[in-house]
Formats: sequence, C-alpha cells, structure tokens
Amino acid sequence: MNKDNDIAIVGIGCMFPGADNVDEFWQVLINGEDHVREIPPERFIVEAFYDPDPDHPHKTYVKKAGLIKKHDEWDNKFFGISDKEAEQVDPQQHFLLESVHMALEDAGIPKEKIAGSDTGVYIGAMNHDWNSLLRSARGESTNTTVTGTDSSILSARIAYFYNLLGPAITLNTACSSSMVAFHMAAQALKNGEISMAIAGGVSFILDPDVFVNLSSARMASPTGKCHTFSQNADGYARGEGCGIVIMKRLTDALCDRNKIWGILFTGLNQDGHTSSPITSPSGEQQQKLMKSVYIRSGISPHSVQYIEAHGTGTSVGDFTEVDALGSFFSNHSLHEIYIGSVKANIGHLESGAGVAALIKVLLMMKNGLYVPSLHAEPLNPKIPFSKYMFKVCQEVQGWEKNKNGNRIAAINCFGFGGTNAHAIVTDYNDKQQKHCHKIQTCLRSKHYVVLSAEDMVVLFNIARNLGKIIGNHTALKLEDLSSTTLHFRSHYKYRKVFVVENIQELVNENVLFSKEEMPVKCVGKQTPKIVFVYCGVGTTWKGMCKELINQDEIFKNTIKEIDDHLSTFRDLSLQAIFENEEDLTDPLKNHLAIFACQIGLTAMWGNLGIVPVCIVGQSVGEVAAAYASKTLSLRDAVKVIYFRSINLAEEKNGKMIVIQNCKVEVIEEKCSQLLTGKANVAVYHSPLSCAVSGDASAIEELKTTLIGYQVKVIPLNVQCAYHSHLTKHASVKLEENVKGLSWTYPPKTNVISTVSGQYADESFGSASYWAANVFQPVQFQNAIKEAKKIHSNVVFLEIGPNPVLKAHLPNIFPDSSEDALPSMKRNSEIETFRKTFIDIFGKGIPVLWENVCPITENILQFPLYQFNKRKHLFMPEQMRKNLRGEHHLSNNMLISPISGSSNEFEIFISKENTPFVYEHLVDERVVMPGAIYGEIGIPGIDDNTTGKRLIDSVRNQRMGSNPDLKDIFHHKGMHLMTAEKICTCLTQMLLSNQTQGIFVDFDIKRFLTSTNLKWQHSKYVRLVPVEEELSSEKELVVGDNTADILPAGKFFLVNYNGKRQVVNLAIEEGKSPALTWGKEVDSKAYFSDIKNVSFGNANDKYKIELRCKEKHVTFETPELDLCQMWLDFVRSQLPVKGHSHNGRNANYSASGEPFVENTYL
Repeated sequence: MNKDNDIAIVGIGCMFPGADNVDEFWQVLINGEDHVREIPPERFIVEAFYDPDPDHPHKTYVKKAGLIKKHDEWDNKFFGISDKEAEQVDPQQHFLLESVHMALEDAGIPKEKIAGSDTGVYIGAMNHDWNSLLRSARGESTNTTVTGTDSSILSARIAYFYNLLGPAITLNTACSSSMVAFHMAAQALKNGEISMAIAGGVSFILDPDVFVNLSSARMASPTGKCHTFSQNADGYARGEGCGIVIMKRLTDALCDRNKIWGILFTGLNQDGHTSSPITSPSGEQQQKLMKSVYIRSGISPHSVQYIEAHGTGTSVGDFTEVDALGSFFSNHSLHEIYIGSVKANIGHLESGAGVAALIKVLLMMKNGLYVPSLHAEPLNPKIPFSKYMFKVCQEVQGWEKNKNGNRIAAINCFGFGGTNAHAIVTDYNDKQQKHCHKIQTCLRSKHYVVLSAEDMVVLFNIARNLGKIIGNHTALKLEDLSSTTLHFRSHYKYRKVFVVENIQELVNENVLFSKEEMPVKCVGKQTPKIVFVYCGVGTTWKGMCKELINQDEIFKNTIKEIDDHLSTFRDLSLQAIFENEEDLTDPLKNHLAIFACQIGLTAMWGNLGIVPVCIVGQSVGEVAAAYASKTLSLRDAVKVIYFRSINLAEEKNGKMIVIQNCKVEVIEEKCSQLLTGKANVAVYHSPLSCAVSGDASAIEELKTTLIGYQVKVIPLNVQCAYHSHLTKHASVKLEENVKGLSWTYPPKTNVISTVSGQYADESFGSASYWAANVFQPVQFQNAIKEAKKIHSNVVFLEIGPNPVLKAHLPNIFPDSSEDALPSMKRNSEIETFRKTFIDIFGKGIPVLWENVCPITENILQFPLYQFNKRKHLFMPEQMRKNLRGEHHLSNNMLISPISGSSNEFEIFISKENTPFVYEHLVDERVVMPGAIYGEIGIPGIDDNTTGKRLIDSVRNQRMGSNPDLKDIFHHKGMHLMTAEKICTCLTQMLLSNQTQGIFVDFDIKRFLTSTNLKWQHSKYVRLVPVEEELSSEKELVVGDNTADILPAGKFFLVNYNGKRQVVNLAIEEGKSPALTWGKEVDSKAYFSDIKNVSFGNANDKYKIELRCKEKHVTFETPELDLCQMWLDFVRSQLPVKGHSHNGRNANYSASGEPFVENTYL
C-alpha cells in the first residue's frame, strides 16, 4: 500500500433531517433520534394524495419523510445570488453551497486560498422535484430558470462561487451517487488531475408524484420508517439532505496542516444482468466488489470492526445485502462485527445516502462510540446474523481501537440501477509533524482575533456568539482562537480585528463591539492597489527607528545588511545611530538614516505580503525607490545614497522654505522677479504648496514680497538649498562618483520619476539620472497624479520616518477622497505600523497573517459563520395548486401536461377520483357529462403561452377583468369504461378582427392503449366581450314570476329555443343571493338550496328546484338530449368552488379566472 497516494478526508459539512450541521447530526445519532415525521403542509397537502389502499391509482400510502427544517430559507446574498434569481433556484443548490461552506470551515480552508485552484467538484444528485414542478407552471420561466433548475448547475454553482478550475461533475447512479462521487474524486486525486476535491450528495423532497410512483412500485414504507434488518421491513422512508466532504492526498493534507478525519479507500462495479429485474440487487457482484477493494487497499477484511450497510429497510434488499456482506466477511473475520444503517434516523437520502453514511462513520470514529441502529427489533429471522458474526448495535457502546491502534469501518452502497459502491474508512493516528515558523515582525507582541461577515447583522451575531463561546470554554487558549480566525477562516466584506493581550481584554472589547459601539472595517467593491511613496528630507527626528530596531527582526537585519555595504565606503553604523538616538541634523547621517529607515520599512511590509503596484520617490526617497523596484541592487543603492549624502553635506549655502495656501504659479512668478539672488520652486507638493530653495538673500526677499498674502511660510532646518543652482556642483561630483552603476530596466515594479513627473524611462538608475535627482526640482505633485492613473482605487502608503503626503492630497485631488497611510510617526513607530497594517487588511488587501501570528496545531471549530437566512422560493400558483392536489381541475380529475408538448394535456378519470362522472348514465351506459368537455378543454387555453397572450390582449382591449366564454359545442357523446386516460389537444387559436373575440379549436381524444387514440371530438370555443351580449340587469323567467337580479352578474342563463331560462345560481360560498320578486321590492327571498333531480332516461325532463323563504318555485326544462347541447351563454363574476354534478359547480375560465357552469339540463 502506497501511503503517499492515500486519500484523506480533511473536512465535513452537512444538513440532514433534524440536524443543520455536523454537531447537531452527532446529537441525532448519539441520542438515537428518528427524524422521519409527517410531511407538513408547507411541502404539500398530504391528504390530497394519500390513500392507504396501495392499489388506489394516482395516490400514495405514504405520509412521512425525513425533511430539513427550513428548506426555503437561505442567505442568497452571501453566495452572490440576487433575490430575483434566488426565487427560481432549486433548494438543492443552496443545500450544497451551505454544506460546502461548512465543510471548508471545518477543514480550515479559507475561500481565498482555493480560488483559482484546480479543485474538483463531484456531486451525486438524482432528484428533480423543483425542476418538474416549476415546468408544470408554464409561463413562469425567467432568464434564470435554467440555471436555477438544471442538475449540472448543482456542481457548477460551487465551482463558480469559489472560482474552482477543476472538473465540476453532477452524477446520478441513484442511491449510490454520492459514493460514486467519492470514488471519482479519489481517482482524480491519485492521478494528479486535481489538488483537492469537494465531493458529496444531495436530495430534496417536494413533488408528491414521486411518492405516488414509489407507492405504485411498493418501494416506499407505509409505516414511514426504515425498519432496517427487521422482521417489520416494509420499504424505505424517504429523506432529504446534503453532505459534503473535502478530500486531499494525505501528503498534501499533512503539508497544509489540515486535520484529518480519516483515510478513504473506494471501489465501484455494476450488476449488469446478473440479477433480475434491473432493480434487484446482486449479492454476487457486491462480493466481487468488496474483494477488489480490499486487495487494492492492502487492508485485511479481518480488521473491519463496523459495517455501515445500505440498509434501506426492504425485506429483499436487506437480506441480499447482509447475505453478501456475511458471505464475504465471514471468510476473513474471527471477531464480531457491528452493523447498522443511518437511514433509520433520517430516512433514505437517496443520492445523499452514501455521504450520510460516511459522515456517520467519521463521527463515530472521532468520538470512539458505536451509535444505535433504530427500528431493527425484531430482527429479520431470515437473515442469519449469528452465522455471519454480525451484531446490530442497539445502544451506544464504546468503539475500541484494534491492536494497531486504528478504528476501521466499511460502507456499502448500491443504486437501484445496479451501480454498487464499497468504501473502507480508517482513522488517522500518526502524529503530524509540527511546523516551526519563526515570527520576526514587531506585530507579534499582541494577539489578533478577526471576525468578518458579508453583512453587518451577521458580523454582530458572530461577535455575540463568540462571547458565549468564550464563556463556555474556560480552557480556551487565545493563541488557538487567534490562529483559527486568522489562518483557517475566510475573511469577508465587513471586518473587525481585535488587538489584545489576553482573553479578558478580548471579552471586554467584544462586549463593546457586540453593542455596536466600535467601528467596523468595510471592504469596497473594488480592492484598492497600494502605491509606495518614499518621502524626502525634513522628515527625520531624534530617536527614530529605535523601537523598530529593538523589536522587529526584519528591520534590524535589514539595517545590518545596509551597514555591511556601507562599511566599504565609511566606518559608520546606522544601527548604532538608531540605537543611540544620535543627532540627525548632520546632512550625511540625515540622508543615510532616511534611506535606511525606508529600506527597513519596505522589508517589513514585504514580510507581511504588502507590495506596491507602483512606486514614487521624493528627492532622496528615489534612491530607496530604485532599490524597492529592483532597479538597483542594495549594494549600488547604498553607494548612490552615500555619495549623494556626502556631496550634499559639503554644500552649506542657501536656505529653504515651504509656502502653503498660495498658488504655485504665483510663487514661480515672484521667484523670477527676485533682485537679490536666485531662488526657485524646489518641490511641487500640490497646486497650493511648494518648497522654495535658493540664495539666503533671495529667500528673505521672497518672504518680504509675500507679506499681505494669506499664506503660511515654514522655514526648513537644512544646511543646503536642495534642488537649486547651489547643488549644481554636488550633482556633477555625484555623477562622477557613481559612474559604472548597473541598473535594471524596466524595473520590476512601476516607478514614476519625480525628476520628470512621468513613468521612469531607461535612464532611471543611471549616474546621469542621480545627478538630475540632486539638481532638478521635484515634480512630486505630477508623479502622484500619474500614480493615480494606474488604478481607479489606490491607497498611498508612505514609506519614511514621518508622513508628508496626506496633508497635500485634498489639494492634489480636490474632486475625490484619496487615502494616505503612514508607516510610522514621530514617537509612534510600532503602534502606527500596526494600525496601518490593520487598516490595509480592512480594505480587503491580501496580507500574510502567517508572518504575524503563529499557526497553532489546534484548529478550533468556532467561531462559525452565522448565515442571514431569508425565505426565497417562488412558487407560481400552478405549482401551489399541484402541491395542494388541485392540479388544473377542481373536480378531482388529475391533469398534467404531456411531455414535450405545449398544448396537450393528459387527464385521468376513474371511479375513485371522479365518481360523479360515473353517475351520469344514459341508457345504462356511462356517458361523459357535457360540463366535463368544457372543463378539460380550458387548460389547453389556460396553459398555452400563446393563448394567454392572446386572451390577455383581448381582455385589455375590450373586456376588462371578467371575460365571458361563449359557444361551447361538441358533436358526439363519449362512452366511458372503468378508468380512462383522456388527452385534450389545442389545435387552433385565432383572433377575430371583426369581433375581437378569440376562436379556439381543440380535440378531446381517448387513449385505448398507450399509443392508440380513438373517439376524436372537436370543440369550438369563443371568447367575446360581455357588453355585446348582456346588460347589467336582465329580466328572467322563473315559472310565472318575473324578477330583477341584484346585483348584476350573479346568475346563469341558457338560451334554448329562443327562450331565456334559469339553469343554476352562482352561490358565494357560505352565502345565498337575494332576489326581489315582482313589484314588491321589500319582500326578500333567499335561495337556500339548488337541487338537480336525478337523471333517468334521455327523454326525461330535468328539474331545478329553487327554494326560498316565502315561495317554492319549480322550473321544468324542455326535453333535451344530454349528448347534444348548445350552451349559448354562461357567465359569473364570482369564483365559486365545487363540481359539476348533483349540485356541484365546475370552476374553469379561458382567461385564467374562475367562472361557473352547469350543463345538466
């Protein structure tokens, strides 16, 4: 066995019935909980589909399932999905996203560390409930429906969110799907195709038709329990959920310091035609698979202590599986083997079954306990457990390690199509090598705890939860908490960094933060880029760099290296200058100290992973900039700074001043008019600030000319008039001193020259350039402006003893708010550096926390992310009807669209579903009632997208909100047999220019077999504006009485032989309409009952009885052949519930709005 090729599980995450996470799942297992419960109405109305009779067509005998607590709630914003898109997303997608997040947190793998990696995603999924139900609601699709429902997106969504570039595969081998996912992931890892794998399975329950189908196949348990291994085994209880494991090569896991849950060995095969029917498991093939897996793994079957069986609770499946397991292991084992199945706790998760089994085993290994397998008593007497030395675990028991110090388990899984999977899991006991990483930064003096979230609400919730955790873990080490939050958690948009020395200080600060009394860092939409700005003279101060040289090893070592190069030119120690707090007014020491400080700070920032996108150096700062950009080596940079300093130290004439709050153009003009000497603008700080350098007399004259101006003049304590005519001699000497320099062009990092104010050209770094650097004015303002052009969002990081740029930024960029951060300040070195580091992290710029805080061996399982969940599941009305069992028709007829057709619908009529249809007899034969024709034809209009648009168009133009259906005509009666499957087919839909009505033709056909159709019946339906047919009030004939209907519209008329007659009254549920009889308006009558007299022969007259308080009126209809009728006008404004025979009213409408018809005359 090649251990270098072993596959390690480094993280797990799950959402199962009764358990929203791994910790809760362990409680389910250890407590022996059964979370298969009655299906709540939030999923679907069970009673609408339930019938205990397994032979009842289109019904299920199942009422229970294992369900996730809140399937429709999730934090879509966290995963970058808009509210609109989230409405159409299959819940399986967010089950997976949340479980992957939990698994990565458990593994201690931040999102940013795997972005862009070749990580592969392998997801087992077989359920399509959301897709099927959403498709049934045609016309509700959006541009996100496909990505919300397609199964390939289940894995692709994970890859997209985490930016993973390995394969993303969604696979379906039914109940072995997730185990197959593990095998595929393991093979890809072993072959070197990927560096890490995210693998698992998912299932979601919503579609009641799946229960109907399983009931028809007698696969589901009528008791709603998985009686695995039991004499009571009667099928499986369905469950839903999601489980994810993170997999790596063992060698990589050890190198990355991941905790290791266990080592996994897998294998697959297929039943082929070794058993029959196709759904029957093959014990022979299962044994062959096991033999193959143990040979390839190098693990002896004798060492297996526990078997997590597939164990669905079907009598045939359990017997076949245990027999195969027993036949194999009894030949190799001399000890008792425990056996169990997690399905008894949470139901059969189908494509998620394998991952549920694996996580259960890993948790048992971690805790050293066997957990009970529920509902096994009484054991199935047909399964010889004692013969095979198997023992079903009935209670919590200790799991001892074997003589080699390991716990070893097997997991069995197979799909009902014949794909078998077997896995071996061992724990990992080898001591992981400790990694020693020396922390050299001065920031190590304190502890850092980072909390972050994608929104403020979650961040404060995490902080409050942290407070509880600290209170419950008295032995908590601050080092472990810091290490976990810095190195093993993702860092999100809103960030809070606690900088503390001990736990109590953290508790105190966290209390204030939890009360929302402390500021929060927020990462912008665009991560800023860093621009290093190296300052010039006038920034030094006595005692500078002493803190850094004493407490930061990076800084100290850098100064030592500079001293080594400097010693070739002069016996001078910068380390001693800093440690002894020597006077820095000496020009030689001043320039060397600025240079050394800048090089040391550059090394400190580099150690923390902070590097610039661009560099600007001001005057003397350009020498350090040349080194930082790799234009000059450190040795040559030291050479330049030394000769630059020593030559300028010899120039002791002239003065310098800084002038603020005055346009630089005004200063330039005044300098050109000076009479007593020469002076010029030496440094262009901003449009309103500059440094002027020149003859002392000229400087004094200039100051005199500014009297009366509202300007601020600041004298500079320098011994030389830098960047003026007085430095010409020094520049010439410097060029001579540094001839022969070797420089690199282009630089490794962009440099903007302050000699030109533009990008540095090929002369940057040459001897001539350094001569110009001494003599020419400093174009600082233009260089800063040019740096801003590189990126729309930049942060200027000042590299030097004291910040100077921040004060000038508002004048350089008056129309925007730019930020400049200091590396250190006078008398505040480490704290300024620390604060700036945290500010940089708070802006979302990547940093190397591993060089700030040591990585401890103990990765804590807290704090965990607290999702801000909201309901996001859009269910169109048609889907809701399906889940309520209403389907398209209100009379219990089942109707569904025919696959692949937009205008054909399948209707099932039977004595059980629609008994009233079979009460309609003509000559002792069952004849389809006339009302049914209209009712089963309307869905063809209602569900056809083109039809909806056409109807809506007419309605908007002419009809208002209550269109009428006119002229339903059918040619020939349809005689029914015991049970019928009917097809209604929309054949034509036209808009009439003449009447603005809609003409619809459709056929109704009867299936004789699955392929043959017979008894075609054409219908002709017209939708016309109501105003053309009926006024708001109409006189109607009721026997000898005449009445006005108030209010209008709550009645029906039939025009037969030119006579308008009452057929039925639309009664609002729970109420009756009032009639005014004759001229006596105060005399009210209320219809309390409407009765259709029972049908006899076709020649009978049919009566409708209208009962009221004062009168009893009976109206007899003319003789009418029920198989031929012409319904001239049918109308109602009230949605009335019911059916269409024996007092039932039929609800249907071509406009999608209900109206009532009764055609039994």
